[in-house]
Amino acid sequence: MEQLVSRPEYPFGTRLLIDLINAGDLPMIAEADIEPQYGYVGRLVYTDGTVRFFRNSNKGINNHGASSICLDKGYTKYFLKKLGYTVPAGNTFLTDTYAALIDTNLSQYGEHDYDTPDRLLDAAAAVGYPCVIKPNSMTSGGKGVFICYDAEDVRIALASMLDEHIDVFLLEEHVPYADYRLVVFDGEVRLAYERQPLVITGNGQSTLRELLTQTRNDLWAQNRRVQIKDSDPRLTKKLRHSGYTLDSVLGEGESYQVYDAANASLGGQVVDVLETCHIDWLQLAGRMARKMGLRFCGIDLLCEDITRADGDYCVIEINASPGMANYATLGDAALERVRMLYKDMFSAPIK
Repeated sequence: MEQLVSRPEYPFGTRLLIDLINAGDLPMIAEADIEPQYGYVGRLVYTDGTVRFFRNSNKGINNHGASSICLDKGYTKYFLKKLGYTVPAGNTFLTDTYAALIDTNLSQYGEHDYDTPDRLLDAAAAVGYPCVIKPNSMTSGGKGVFICYDAEDVRIALASMLDEHIDVFLLEEHVPYADYRLVVFDGEVRLAYERQPLVITGNGQSTLRELLTQTRNDLWAQNRRVQIKDSDPRLTKKLRHSGYTLDSVLGEGESYQVYDAANASLGGQVVDVLETCHIDWLQLAGRMARKMGLRFCGIDLLCEDITRADGDYCVIEINASPGMANYATLGDAALERVRMLYKDMFSAPIK
């Protein structure tokens, strides 16, 4: 097979796959057709005639049904709870328009009771503050996830759901533990890392707006396509509770946490914990992936102490197509782990 052309604007995963193929590390791939303009999708033909497609972080390794369930956070929680795993307490809400739409069918069978936005404030008070409101469908980078500290925050989150035309969203209890992702392949945890929110540090002169602009520019220069926007309601909500504005000046050495969420797209940082993670959590993640029918996934876990076996925990979601670009920036060892994981995934036969 001829050498494949890689371009710097291609997604990280595509560039890594091309590098593996060109290096001869995937000899079982006989043909590779990667869409040349964006490098977002590709078709691989193996020497035994098997065909595999990939689309960005979806590597074509999981069965479609299991992957589809993971796109729906409410259904994922349902199955995880039935399997005996701890998930956040809460409710699934439907917009009035969506409730009316499904009612045209379900009302024929006597189903009329839906959680709609008019019940949201009472439900949030029952769950307790702080609480979490987030889209039910899987979104990249934690888009649309709000931690709400009072009724005004709930109203802001609801307005965002409606503005973004999100038909189904979740209200959940807030679990105040560290945020971890365990990446599993064929029952084994291959990557484990803590996700930490973006924190900026003042210099006694620059405003928060200026510091955010500089941080955004610095992260983009590192090829991290963060989505830090002054108009983000999650950012302005955090400012309201902290007593700052975008024109506030942080003192020399004073730190400020920009978002509640720790997602990479919001500038969050990752800390490798594979070597310190207690084996019980690694085994739990491997079993969970198998029981959910997933060969490859990222399990998002809130854990009281991941170095101990007896800490409390909560599974917030499972991503059947986890990205690994942010983790790979931790250094040569992390990049090599990701490289070996890609090699194993694309070497593995489709089951």
